Amino acid sequence: MNRRIEKLALSLRLRFGSSNAFELCDHLGVGVLWQDLPEQVNGFCLCLGQKYTIILNLTTPQELRHYVCAHELGHILLHEKTNALELTELTNLCLPRLENQADYFAACLLLQDCLDDWREWYSTLTVSQVAQLSGLPVRVVSLCMEDRHHTAVS
Repeated sequence: MNRRIEKLALSLRLRFGSSNAFELCDHLGVGVLWQDLPEQVNGFCLCLGQKYTIILNLTTPQELRHYVCAHELGHILLHEKTNALELTELTNLCLPRLENQADYFAACLLLQDCLDDWREWYSTLTVSQVAQLSGLPVRVVSLCMEDRHHTAVS
């Protein structure tokens, strides 16, 4: 699944010439709305008819907005027919796998340009350093860097 996610992120960057999640939403016809949401909710996505919309919290810190938008775009592209809220409520399941996949998509989309720029230092950077330099959460960077490390070792 990770290779599929990487290929999807790369194909979007190549097709539209951007890794900016907001620009990609424009190109893909995904609406983005800003709303006052509960503090613990950074964003969510929903489908109204045939149109997808990402709802983002007005209070999400500026440095996390691209990540949250990319994460929600990941849900739309990877889990098109899945309603996580409905699955959770009806089946009492927690869906960390779907969240990890959306996080991995966001990392692949947003980190690749950074990692290309930092190629000469990449092997010496820690997850925390990459997170600090990129502005992404440590757990998201960790998903991407651990996967790349395993791929390089294999």
